Amino acid sequence: MKPTEQLSVITDEIGQDIETILPTLKEYEVTAVELRNVWSKNIINFSDEDLAKLKGILDEHKIGVSNIAGPLFKCYAPWLPLHKPGSGKFSSDVEMSRKALGRALEIVKFLNAKRTRVFGYLGIPKVSDEHWHVLVDDITRFVDMAKEEHIDVVIENEAMSSVSTWKNTLHILNDIKDPHFKLLLDPGNYFMAGEIHPVDYYDAVVPRVGHHHIKDGAGSLFWKHYTVVGDGKLNYPTYFEYWTKKKFPGYYSLETHVLKKRRDASYRCLRNMHTIFQKCNEI
Repeated sequence: MKPTEQLSVITDEIGQDIETILPTLKEYEVTAVELRNVWSKNIINFSDEDLAKLKGILDEHKIGVSNIAGPLFKCYAPWLPLHKPGSGKFSSDVEMSRKALGRALEIVKFLNAKRTRVFGYLGIPKVSDEHWHVLVDDITRFVDMAKEEHIDVVIENEAMSSVSTWKNTLHILNDIKDPHFKLLLDPGNYFMAGEIHPVDYYDAVVPRVGHHHIKDGAGSLFWKHYTVVGDGKLNYPTYFEYWTKKKFPGYYSLETHVLKKRRDASYRCLRNMHTIFQKCNEI
């Protein structure tokens, strides 16, 4: 794929009305979207009927799926007081994620995707060795299931998770060396966690990056916030040029996250990203 064809977007960053969103993406050469919430329902909770309807709409517009952005292990760590076993909520009961692993893979296969997301629990990045092994065991189990279906598992460096830092990112990639386990690299999340990395940091993980989330950050200290890609502190022209030269084969998925007028901001982000990728096409 040429860089302009690698542009993707999490659809609910624009809105829940995926039927009207998909036609508008052709202007930006988007050929695949990332799915998280559609019709105000998390993708992991879709029924077979919901999935069939969604797939029909995607096929009608000849749009593929870059990633299934489910909530797996985006829960308070099992050792934290906020973890509530039996709550029936993905955010507070790790068993909800453990029970949903098989269904997550069914959804990936049905929508002809090749990867799905996990998190490193929610909580501070400094944890004991014993607790870290619980996380590694949970993710390893899912990776073992996924690779049987030729599906990649990508872990997001969520700013509020145990893998929010560059140090812990490298830690988990080192502990789970399976080629079907990769990084969902999000510079905006590192920014919120207090880190901005020069692109040469990524030399250490080039073969292990399976997907990108793109959002830009602004502000400092106690007032960090997200802004239109290209207007913030993250040097995305250099970032995209770096990955183009490294021949990254996957997708860069917009996750706007601005608080006001997000639909309008998302289209501004897409325009800016597409312009940058047009220049990368010439590299």
